[in-house]
Amino acid sequence: MGPFEQHLREAIEVNKSRAALYSKLTKGQSIWVSRMLIISEVLSLPFSKFPDLWGNYFIKRGIPILKEEFMPMTGIGMFSNHYPFNPEPLSEFIPQNGQLIGRRIRAAFKMGAFAGASAQIEIEIKKLESPRAYHAMLRHILESLLRISNLAPLHEKRRLELGVKRSTLPLSRYLFYSHFSAFTFACWLDKKAAPIQSQGVPIIYQDVPSIPAESSSYD
Repeated sequence: MGPFEQHLREAIEVNKSRAALYSKLTKGQSIWVSRMLIISEVLSLPFSKFPDLWGNYFIKRGIPILKEEFMPMTGIGMFSNHYPFNPEPLSEFIPQNGQLIGRRIRAAFKMGAFAGASAQIEIEIKKLESPRAYHAMLRHILESLLRISNLAPLHEKRRLELGVKRSTLPLSRYLFYSHFSAFTFACWLDKKAAPIQSQGVPIIYQDVPSIPAESSSYD
């Protein structure tokens, strides 16, 4: 099992185990959100095998592509029935347009490659700093995309240093573009989760690992 598939399987197990806990807290209101999150992860499993197989070539040669892109689910911490802060009222939730976000990042990539994309993704993430309680899924996708963008030139540099014949950049671009299909779903799921989150239940917020923009592997 490769890093991508392992990440998805861990996420599925976590969200299955937490679905009942959220349902009890919300008297069943959260079931649909939990189910949609789990279904999206299950449907992604077949698509993890190709990049994992592709990445294995580089991993065997000392380049940690994919291993560095996907965070272990152990980073989410223990389940809590409330936020670590008072969530903002639902009136502060503003639905986001995933297609427009994707277009802006694509345009930045075309103009400035991965560095340009990273700069735009940082702008998009900053827009979601407030309110803190909402947009957890969209923020997660953007953080993942930012890490992929930042890692891409570092993987390629390592590849050249090691004298590995094949470039890592096509795989990095594949990972980069594969995230764009998740933007619309993330925005939709965040909208469904917002009424629950406004009640103080941190669904999704505490169910995805924090994704650092930089990797310690290349310090």
